[in-house]
Amino acid sequence: MKRALPFAGILGGATWMALAFFPPDWGPPGSQEYVGYQLWNRLWTPALVCMFLGFLGFLLSKRSTPAASNKGLLALLLGGLSLMILGNVAEFWVFTDVPYSGGRGLNVRDAAWMAFLLGSLLAIIGSTTFGLLAVVRRWSPRWLSFAFALAMPATIGQFSRAPTRVPGSFSERARKA
Repeated sequence: MKRALPFAGILGGATWMALAFFPPDWGPPGSQEYVGYQLWNRLWTPALVCMFLGFLGFLLSKRSTPAASNKGLLALLLGGLSLMILGNVAEFWVFTDVPYSGGRGLNVRDAAWMAFLLGSLLAIIGSTTFGLLAVVRRWSPRWLSFAFALAMPATIGQFSRAPTRVPGSFSERARKA
């Protein structure tokens, strides 16, 4: 178990980063394009679960070190990843046939997406802050500290560059303008 959690974290992180470089086309639920989009997003779930396990293993391995005093930051990171997992499962496994509202009110699918976005924000804040503190206070190897600080923002930034277009979204309206 001691080696399984870090391995899960590495596997999840590598999968997460690889997914960022191969975004699919988007289509509304029921279309052929949506099948690839749905599969791509469903692959996020095991990647996020593995990342969660890796961060949990890191937290458990640091019980008696100075880094353990910042369990709050790691809990923020784990809470953010939990929200990301729940939002992803709700959006692409449970409510996958529900159409997006496209700005016409809120539906359960939009709520799942917002949970994912909130989780992303919490995970970025937790990992970046913890990573920067680890660099300054030398809690772990420097490369690992920088990985904590930069990995989540870098992959989220890569995902935001994906050419996915959702009708009614801000990016779609800006593209048409």
